Amino acid sequence: MNALYHRLLKDTRHRDTAVLDFGEIPHRRFTSWSMGLLTSLDTNRQLFLKYSSSVDFDPYSMSTSTLRSFFDEVMQNVRWLE
Repeated sequence: MNALYHRLLKDTRHRDTAVLDFGEIPHRRFTSWSMGLLTSLDTNRQLFLKYSSSVDFDPYSMSTSTLRSFFDEVMQNVRWLE
């Protein structure tokens, strides 16, 4: 994790990086993950607000369990920038 995180910090394509969850995992959860941008489509906005505690989506204020649930649902349902 440290080597990858430090590589991301040095990559100019990434801004304002932060660790939102850290811990041991028994297996990879995002095996088919590749970087993408979530658009502000109405369907995605509904998903953001489902997990947000306010009208402004703020993942930094979300609990670890809420973030995990959010990302699980993102991987299953979100529409990506095309």
